[in-house]
Amino acid sequence: MITLCVITAIIGGFRLLSFFGWTFQVLVMRLAYLMRGKRMSGRPWWYRRFTERGER
Repeated sequence: MITLCVITAIIGGFRLLSFFGWTFQVLVMRLAYLMRGKRMSGRPWWYRRFTERGER
């Protein structure tokens, strides 16, 4: 019975989020964007720091 309540709450939560425009796909894409970082830099800061010292 607890499992049914938990699953119903999860589905209801996603339905509520999708009502405001935050679907599951949007949430996954947003999380991937936050994990990836800014688009301006092609490499992480630590990679640029050790490989591009003389190019500035």
